[in-house]
Amino acid sequence: MVTSHIEQEEEEIEYADFKPPSAGARSGQPSRSGERRVKGRSSRPTTSGDVSSGTQSPRTRGPNSPRNSPHTSGSKHRRGRRDIEAFGGDVEVMSDDFDFQAGLANFDKRQIFSEIREGDQTDPDTLLVALNKRRPYLHPLHSQKLGVHENVLDIAPSGDETGNDERESDFEYDAFVGKGADGKRVLFKTISGVPVPAVTPAEMLELDRTASTETGPSEEQMMENGGRGAAMLVLQALGGGRRIKPGNHNEGPVVVVLAGNNQTGAYGLCAARHLSNHECNVIVCVVGGEAELVNTLAIQQKIYLPTGGKLSKGIVDLPQSSQPVDLIIDALLGCHQTILDLSEADRKLVGDLMRWANDNKAPVLSLDLPSGIDGTTGQPVSPSHHINAKWTLALGLPKTAHYRAREPCGELFLADIGIPRAVFQKGLKNGRAKYVPPFGDKFLVGLELVGDNGTSVEVEGSR
Repeated sequence: MVTSHIEQEEEEIEYADFKPPSAGARSGQPSRSGERRVKGRSSRPTTSGDVSSGTQSPRTRGPNSPRNSPHTSGSKHRRGRRDIEAFGGDVEVMSDDFDFQAGLANFDKRQIFSEIREGDQTDPDTLLVALNKRRPYLHPLHSQKLGVHENVLDIAPSGDETGNDERESDFEYDAFVGKGADGKRVLFKTISGVPVPAVTPAEMLELDRTASTETGPSEEQMMENGGRGAAMLVLQALGGGRRIKPGNHNEGPVVVVLAGNNQTGAYGLCAARHLSNHECNVIVCVVGGEAELVNTLAIQQKIYLPTGGKLSKGIVDLPQSSQPVDLIIDALLGCHQTILDLSEADRKLVGDLMRWANDNKAPVLSLDLPSGIDGTTGQPVSPSHHINAKWTLALGLPKTAHYRAREPCGELFLADIGIPRAVFQKGLKNGRAKYVPPFGDKFLVGLELVGDNGTSVEVEGSR
């Protein structure tokens, strides 16, 4: 009898340990009490076929075969064994809910946080929460008072750490100012030699606020005084009585006023009203829509229109190269606003108006500060977006920016806007020259820079 080599094949198989089937249970269902491995030899029965040919028919398993039954998976037996080992007993014992309250009572919060604090070596002063702690009160006699030109924060180190070999601002207050007769430091003086201190834009705002809320004049009165002073300077620059006089049959001078949506623009519109009432052909270009105008600018625009002056809302309405302009008043930004503070649409319009003014052959008078120049440092905010003025009219007091912006400012004048002497003396008492009214019998005076040796500094680059 020929025996197939397949029937004599030796292999290792695993048998599950079965319990005797209970009543009603399937005869092939395995027990869950465990399993064991038995190694042995077995000859798998073959189905009918040609044994001598060495072929074997496919094996078939019944539906209740241990390997086909869903309840006899070896992985499930192993997973069940791991679960029993993890719980260490019968899971039915843990049928009750976990008592969180009893567990919380066993948690000693004070001890845990005490251990955390003992292991924490961080300096408490370096923590972010330390910034909210109250600082001990210092009596004014023991506290340090900083000047307006000094920094509260430490100055960043110069050199490679900041990327600059020299300080960004060499604007040292004591480095360039001269001294007046009383030993106090000043920046400017009038043609007759009266010292005039300079202020920052923030200081000027405080002086305006003190005057308008405590002593007077009001904001509208100061604006009227400043606008009239600007109009007087323009009339003198246009030739005065030789050109502007009643009954003159010649065409009046053309003056274009560029007014921003701010306080400086309101000064410009006030000057435009006075010029329109004094035989000038005035064209005003206002930045911003009607609904967006600040209150002071809207009021000045309302009382300007009855004078017969023109109002433009874009650069296309301004005179082009074939139409001569006698003078341009720059009241776009002043010293309290920069082009970066504007909306995208207004920024584009202001940039176009700056280029138009610089490309025009007419001289420019800037109110307070040429537009595009930073009011504190005197540096252009953008190299290609600032006005180059022939004259600059400071309102109230000259600004610290006028020193470094000598070239774009041109000749510097000062307008009296009506702030009382007591307000100046109160606001300038910290380390500044004693204020002496510099106007005398005039409402406009010319200013000169004071050098380190007390001599006048000539202004270069004015056109």
